[in-house]
Amino acid sequence: MTAEHDKTLARTGSVEQRRRLARRKDLQPELLYFLAGDANAEVRQEVAGNDSTPWQADAILVLDQDVDVRSGLGPKLARLLPGRSDQARASLRDRVLKMIEQLARDEAEKVRAALSESIKRLDCVPADIVKILATDMALLVAEPVLRFSPMLGEADLLEIIAGRHARGALGAIASRDPVSAAVADAI
Repeated sequence: MTAEHDKTLARTGSVEQRRRLARRKDLQPELLYFLAGDANAEVRQEVAGNDSTPWQADAILVLDQDVDVRSGLGPKLARLLPGRSDQARASLRDRVLKMIEQLARDEAEKVRAALSESIKRLDCVPADIVKILATDMALLVAEPVLRFSPMLGEADLLEIIAGRHARGALGAIASRDPVSAAVADAI
């Protein structure tokens, strides 16, 4: 396939052709950026899930009106975080973390839940972002990070137990391995 053919498909191809194009890992970043603005949400979903999509397109998709597009972006952004701590990639990491924080504050429970599930075991997500999800009133959102996140310390868990929390949050905290004596007493 030629670059010209790809450009033509991106502009005038059928929805299925544009979806296949948006899935390609070897597609030019400019075309992925172009497809991030596609009128069809299914095409944008493919762009959101493509690890080759440039961060500029992700920054557009994090604000997409379609819940499924935003839901697909969270897991991809979480995959980009590990190994991104070196100086050369610090600005990219900062951009990714800003988008992750936007998704953590998203109005749609489905978006927040997909993100929570994606970051639940990561030790490279700032604790303040994890706390946003851990204190969510929807158990579907809070449970994965309450149960598994290494970023929640004993003090965080005690604060969550003492405050407002989702129904079932205490059970999620109790399921952590291990649970300190102080946390067990508080539960």
